[in-house]
Amino acid sequence: MASYRDLLKAAKADIREIDPETAEALCPTNHPLFGKRPPVGHFYYETFNEPHVSLVDVRNNPISEITATSLRTEDGTEYEADVIIFALGFDAVTGALLDIDVTGRDGVTIQERWKDGGEAYLGIFVDGFPNLMSIFGPQTAFANNPAVIERQSAFIGATIGEVQRRGADVVDVETEAVKDWVAACQMQLDATVLNTGKDRSWFLATNVEGKPPTVLFYFAGGNAYTQELADRVKGGFPGLVIEQVREGALTA
Repeated sequence: MASYRDLLKAAKADIREIDPETAEALCPTNHPLFGKRPPVGHFYYETFNEPHVSLVDVRNNPISEITATSLRTEDGTEYEADVIIFALGFDAVTGALLDIDVTGRDGVTIQERWKDGGEAYLGIFVDGFPNLMSIFGPQTAFANNPAVIERQSAFIGATIGEVQRRGADVVDVETEAVKDWVAACQMQLDATVLNTGKDRSWFLATNVEGKPPTVLFYFAGGNAYTQELADRVKGGFPGLVIEQVREGALTA
């Protein structure tokens, strides 16, 4: 089996073969291979060798000024521009929920609950937020998104069916179950090289200034995650707190 060093060497060699003039700026140096999502085709690297394309590395020569007609770097070089597209990253996984006014038990907001980092049992349930079931929340499987979403949706449907079968109307999750799930995800992360390197990665919630570093994914793969969900359905939904808080709750 090839070592990580062998894989990294091979990846850099492939990039240099496609793109000899600009390869060094495009090779991963400040983060591990796969520490950021790598382009795997569609002529990404070849594009940088087109005669009308120039690559400017602003790591060592940052943009110092934007004028009405150009960009200027710290060394004084000016690049004329008709259009500027800012690709500054995004607030992955937790950003959507954090932008919504979601309030749980005792008036606790999702912003308060996640002030130290996003946490969700199975990537779906947040303790103290009854009947909140998120799709692709923190600690969801790092795998093909549509496939994961399909399985989460099926699990949520099964959970709602179980709530109704018990004549209940509320489902919450034990805090300990959340902590155990996050700890398992952290253990998986620690077995990889993803949390090494200098560059900030959205995989770890570190690409957004001020956002607490958190393991955002379950890194054991889609098949293992699917089995985790299936085991919990078969086991009677351990970790969940299903109860009736009002009379006349629906039954299946």
